[in-house]
Amino acid sequence: MSWKESGRNNAELRGILARVLRRWRSKRMMLGVMLVVVIGVASFAVATLAMPMLGSGAGAMIARLLAFAIPVLAAIWWIGRPAFRRIPEERIALYLEEHEPTLGSAVLGALAGDTGSRALAERAVGAALKRLHEVDDGDRIDRAELRRFAALLGLLLLTGVATVAFRPAILSTGADRFRGAGDPVVEGAEPAILIEPGDATIPAHGDVSVRAHLLNIDAPERVDLLAFVAGDSTPERVPMVRAEDGSYGALLFDLAEDTEYLVEADGVRSDAYTLSVAPLPYAGRVDVELVYPAYTGLATRVIRDARDLAAPRGTRARFLVEPTAPTPGGRILLDDGRSLPLAPADSAALAGEVPLDRDGFYRIELIGPAGDAVRASPEYSIDVLDDGLPTVRIEEPGRDTDATSIDEV
Repeated sequence: MSWKESGRNNAELRGILARVLRRWRSKRMMLGVMLVVVIGVASFAVATLAMPMLGSGAGAMIARLLAFAIPVLAAIWWIGRPAFRRIPEERIALYLEEHEPTLGSAVLGALAGDTGSRALAERAVGAALKRLHEVDDGDRIDRAELRRFAALLGLLLLTGVATVAFRPAILSTGADRFRGAGDPVVEGAEPAILIEPGDATIPAHGDVSVRAHLLNIDAPERVDLLAFVAGDSTPERVPMVRAEDGSYGALLFDLAEDTEYLVEADGVRSDAYTLSVAPLPYAGRVDVELVYPAYTGLATRVIRDARDLAAPRGTRARFLVEPTAPTPGGRILLDDGRSLPLAPADSAALAGEVPLDRDGFYRIELIGPAGDAVRASPEYSIDVLDDGLPTVRIEEPGRDTDATSIDEV
């Protein structure tokens, strides 16, 4: 064998080992990507659930940092390590021979032959190449795993794209909590107040939910909503209640005129905004018929002018909405992203049905004169009650009593 042929054989052998190593790295990195995605989603979910309990201080910041740090560390371990780890050729040869038993120890022998006689080494390399050619140069190794992992990664990518495109309510809520909605981070130490909905147009005689986010104001003694009706210099003060996410909320009821409003906390005032009243449809009266599940044995109940709802699991809530202005229809929006239609029931009312199967919130939207959706109610809560254990009450005698041996009790 000439020295040129010997050199080509050695180069070919090491090229085969390099391809085997690349496939192994690709397999490990694809597996790592899937693991990092799962770990990242789990970290995000845990941090999101912990936000309301940790408040807006150092605990919430630590939760956010951990939610970032854990996936990064996982990526270093599961993706970075296989990508840059140096693997000796002997380990690659052993891996190849374990997956192609017909090779015996030919590849390891060819590598070990480098330290012996040149003629024996050349023969060992030639014999190893011949056996490798019989098994497609080891190209069958990891082929099935690579295809399977590629399919799983494609499915994971499609799921991610669909999730971002449809953006379910639970994802939006989690993202808001994770980035600190309710306790926004601003530069500087100046106290400030951000409020929602800002300047807005609302239906006449509608109710408006106002939410305030306090910046650099810790544990205020009092947070008030100040509402100025047009032409009135004395505001109406409405105390605001702290929510789980750290923000403060209050309702303005039955607004019939344009109203200017702002929020005050410990002497700090927000910018002033205007609620402009327009002839838009609003849910003036909402009656709800609760159709209880059969296991309760309860008769159907009608709640007049309903707001928050509480009922046993499985109850069907039939809404009858009387709008304040003509509208062709509307919908009931639930916080989990479901949208349930409201259709004309008679000349003046709209009807729809909501299954009460989970705790959450609902609000009503109606179609305005321009064909757009108009927020027609504040957000109300839904509390689903689980069936309790049966109870027994002794009605007679119902107290301690004395009896003789001939008495019947």
